[in-house]
Amino acid sequence: MKQQIIFFWTELDYTFLDSIYELCAENGYIPKWQKGFGWSIGVFENEIGKDEVLISFLECLEAPIIKQSKSSNSVQAKKYALSSKIIELKLLYKEIQKENKRKNKKMANILLEDCYLNIDEINEIEKIYKYRLSENEINKINQDVEKYINAFPTLKNFISE
Repeated sequence: MKQQIIFFWTELDYTFLDSIYELCAENGYIPKWQKGFGWSIGVFENEIGKDEVLISFLECLEAPIIKQSKSSNSVQAKKYALSSKIIELKLLYKEIQKENKRKNKKMANILLEDCYLNIDEINEIEKIYKYRLSENEINKINQDVEKYINAFPTLKNFISE
């Protein structure tokens, strides 16, 4: 079901990662790191009364809310799904580059299907964002993942179909 998420933006830096994740896990909030800006923490619009804990938390840290924005949970779920897969591929690419410099290569090729969204990842995303990804949305994300792989020959050569 599509819902609006209200994001409360702060200037807290990345060092608050553990505290932010703990707060969000305990209260059903959605953490979002914005590089170069800080944290935004999302609350579903129909649960806006639950933001009191968030506001108290930010007041304790003397971190004012500097702005608010809205976004659909469907948009956020798709963005999160794609960006998490791209981050995994970036880390794999760095590992491949290190591996290519080693004399005794240890890494085995991985399968292309392992780069796509799996059922556990889909279930986790749906749980967090309260939005069920359609088959078309999952296929589009997986197509974008494959385009990313194809853009990097070193990565593409390492992944088997």
